[in-house]
Amino acid sequence: MATRGLILFREGKADQGASEYQKAMDRAVESRRADLYLRAYAFLARELCRIDPHVQPVVLQEINKAEKIMNKRNRQLPREVALMREEFATDEMSSAELLLDFAPLSTSDVERALDL
Repeated sequence: MATRGLILFREGKADQGASEYQKAMDRAVESRRADLYLRAYAFLARELCRIDPHVQPVVLQEINKAEKIMNKRNRQLPREVALMREEFATDEMSSAELLLDFAPLSTSDVERALDL
C-alpha cells in the first residue's frame, strides 16, 4: 500500500497516493506495528514536502512528538525515520540559506550563453 502510494505521488496523483499511505498507516496500527506506522508516515511526509516545502516544520514537530512517545516506552524511532528527520531539518535550514544566496536570473548571461 505504501509503495503504491509512492508510485501514485510520483505519477502526480497526490490525493490517491496519500490515501494509499493512510491505508498502510491504518493497517500498521491494526497490527500494532508502530515502526511500520512511522515509516509510512515519514515517507508520506517526504512526498508532501516535495510538493510543499512549508510542510517540513510540521513534519519535524510530529516526528519529534513520536520520538518522545517511543522513548517513554523504551523504544527508538526506526532508523529510516530518524534519518529522514535529519534530512527534513537540514533541508529546512538550507532553504533559508539558499534564498539568501540566490541571485535573480540574468537575461544577459542567458543571451551570452546561447551565443556560441
